[in-house]
Order: sequence, then C-alpha cells, then structure tokens
Amino acid sequence: MPAISFKNVTKIYYRDFWRRQPVKALNSFSLEVDPGSCFAFLGLNGAGKSTAIRALLGFTRPTGGTTHIHNRLETIHPLTGVGFLAENIGLPGHVSPECFLRSVGKLAGMSISRAAERTAEILEFVGLTGIKGQVKNLSRGMRQRLGLAQALIHDPDLLILDEPFTGLDIAGRREIIDRLQQLHQQGKTIFFSSHILEDVARLATHVGIIHRGQSLGVFRVEELEGRPEEFFLEKIQAR
Repeated sequence: MPAISFKNVTKIYYRDFWRRQPVKALNSFSLEVDPGSCFAFLGLNGAGKSTAIRALLGFTRPTGGTTHIHNRLETIHPLTGVGFLAENIGLPGHVSPECFLRSVGKLAGMSISRAAERTAEILEFVGLTGIKGQVKNLSRGMRQRLGLAQALIHDPDLLILDEPFTGLDIAGRREIIDRLQQLHQQGKTIFFSSHILEDVARLATHVGIIHRGQSLGVFRVEELEGRPEEFFLEKIQAR
C-alpha cells in the first residue's frame, strides 16, 4: 500500500476570467511513493511539482484523477499524520520561534507542558536552540529551519517538503540533510522536491521526475551513477 499516490491527475488553469487559453499544469500524472522511502520529486521550473503537492494536500482541486495519502481519499489530512513545509512558507513575524512552535503544538492537540517540551526538542534538532527575538528578524536560513520545525512538531509519519533547502548555505544544507537522514532511519517517509541535485543524490532513496505535467518515471538513486545532473537532463531531453 503506497504512502502517497497520484492516479491520472490532471489540473487545468485558465489565463483569464472567461476561461480562455487553458494551461495543463498536470496532465494525467501518476506516481506512487512507498512507505519508508525518501523520495525526491524533480522537475524543471514550471514542470508541475508544486501543483502536484498542492493537489495532494487538498489545497487545490484536481480537474481530474485522484490523490491518496496512506490510501485515504481525503482532501484535508489530519495534522497528526502529515508534516508539510511549503516552498515559501508564511510565518508570523511578531512572535518568537519558541512561542510559534508552542502554538503549533497546541493546535496539534498537545498539552501546554508537552508542547513546551516538544518545542525545546525540535528547536535543538533544527539548530535553533537559544535563538531569541521575533521571527521577522531571523535570516532566511533560520526561517527555513523554523519552517521545518513546525512540520516536525507533532512527530508525523510522513513529511512533505517543498524545496526544504531554500535559503540554506552549504553547511546548513548538510546539517539539514543529516537531520532528515536521521528521520528516515527512524522509519519516516519523506517526500521532497528540490532543484539541488547534489543534495538529492545524498539524501534520496528514490527519484521521480515530472516534465510538463507528466511523469517520466521513478528511479532508484543508484541509477544516477554519481552524475545526477546528466541523468536528469537525459531523461528530460529524451521526452
């Protein structure tokens, strides 16, 4: 039973109010992600990655086809089971990271004491322990770490991360990759999009490629043979 599946998903947008000039962001897109895998979702800009993720989470309604998480046909999935990091996450600017995470924990059903305990654990895990002040004053990399923290606060089984390495320097990317590898070793399923192919090769167990809204297949990371950029471009150009 797949952790994530897309079955013949199509999403059509229109350029104006009169529904002229339809654009197919997804075109009969199908994909399955096995439980316990660390799955990289690759594609050029505009290929349909973010649209597919939004359709999966119920943020946009597909024009056709179905999406499943843990084989459940639901448009909005329980907070307890899925952690999500958006590509451009909006964070409240006038609170501290600690206050924000405690609030997210309480929204997930934790007691005040458990939310405080879990907040301390997650801040340490993402490298933000001791960071004071308001969220609006954090660097881009620190905000990205905080976004990952809110996705992890409720200890989900499935992580869906849209460009999780955005804004991180080389050292920060390596640190977050190490943290995600730890989570994967604990048995969590990780589904992430990224344009940094070097990081994909280090982290992923499987790679799925989307191009012009269609799947180009799923590959084991060993098939990249140490040349992820060449492998990716070969698949795109062969289409």
